[in-house]
Amino acid sequence: MAFAATLSSCQPTLSERRLRELADLSFVRTCTNVVFLGPPGTGKTHLSLALANRALTAGYSVLFTTLTESIAEENEKKPESFPLRQGGP
Repeated sequence: MAFAATLSSCQPTLSERRLRELADLSFVRTCTNVVFLGPPGTGKTHLSLALANRALTAGYSVLFTTLTESIAEENEKKPESFPLRQGGP
């Protein structure tokens, strides 16, 4: 598959088999999130955007976010009305 082979050159730490699995978008059909972790400059954003583009082309909607944005969003949802427990059980 040309898509996986092209991404393999940008992301050599992922096997071509794993890239083919991602490229077939089965994770979308099973409602599974995909998270790429690693140091800066390793191709995480490139791979994410390539998969997002592939999913959009296939007719899916896409959410691209960062961990920082996700945590901030969850903190905004946190109800302030939960009482804090003091002491033991």
